[in-house]
Amino acid sequence: MASLNPDKLDKLDLGWMDHAALIAVLLCVGVGVYHGTQSLARLHGPMNYILPLVVAIVAGGMVFAIWHWLLRYVPVMKPPFNLVGIAFGLLVTVVSVFTIAIFLVSALIGDRAIRDHLAHGLNEYEDALDRAHANLRLEEELITKLNESRAAAEGLAEGEASRGGCGPRCRSLRGALEGFTTAAALGRENQKDGEEIYRKTQEALARARERINGNLSPQEASSIFNNAKTAVTLAVTELENLSITQLSFNVGAISIGTEGRYEIERLTEGVRETAEAIADSREAVNVPNFTVINQYEAVTRDIGKYLLLWVFAVLLEVFPLLLLVAKVITVWSRGWPTEQA
Repeated sequence: MASLNPDKLDKLDLGWMDHAALIAVLLCVGVGVYHGTQSLARLHGPMNYILPLVVAIVAGGMVFAIWHWLLRYVPVMKPPFNLVGIAFGLLVTVVSVFTIAIFLVSALIGDRAIRDHLAHGLNEYEDALDRAHANLRLEEELITKLNESRAAAEGLAEGEASRGGCGPRCRSLRGALEGFTTAAALGRENQKDGEEIYRKTQEALARARERINGNLSPQEASSIFNNAKTAVTLAVTELENLSITQLSFNVGAISIGTEGRYEIERLTEGVRETAEAIADSREAVNVPNFTVINQYEAVTRDIGKYLLLWVFAVLLEVFPLLLLVAKVITVWSRGWPTEQA
């Protein structure tokens, strides 16, 4: 064994720290691979537990054996063999960090991360619903203006009728009156319908949020989220369609003939100005396309939120490598004995 110390020291006895590192690696690999296999295979029945357990035992045993060999033999190898051993340990560590560490974090908080992601999505959809509802509520001022114009047109029409019957001028005013009355009634009805749509959708969101924060599986939580997403999308569309702002721009144009046009335009000017102000004040409502993600995407999308757990998982994977480097440096600093005859 030319690469080993010439004093017949060809391996090291492992201490408590070495055993701690090996046990940590074994547990990390076992838990991570078990969870990862279970999530990826998506089997049913007993095989959903048996196959992941077998894979976890095999993978854990292999990684345990690799690190056990590296920790016992690499520190007593001469350069460059010890450097090759460290490089191999680095490779194993990198692979472990990008696989086992992710599996481990997913196993520990994957379900919670998915629930947090879905809860954030529900908040986004609730914001869109609130904006659509607020846009509709803006039209209460427009309904008030329509009622004022209706009352004014009614007074003018009655005045014309009392002076000489209902001629063309009176009929034009009554036509405008009908337009104001219809628009105001439609606005009130739409406000009522909008409040009902908003209330029911808010209740659906509250139920979905409560169930998602419960002890549901990720699949069940995702299904509930998708139902809530569909409900909000439909509600926002319905609330947007209940707007009478565009209709109000043309209120009064149904007047008959040209008689009374000046009075009608004077009455509708305030309505148009109010409708324009509301149109300018409306917020754009963009319903987000929030997608359901799996546990691995959930824990890697916002690493900062689970930073301490990530640091813990990565350190567990790096610990054996650090221990190996420390052993190699210790042996190197003491020097290898002179080769004996």
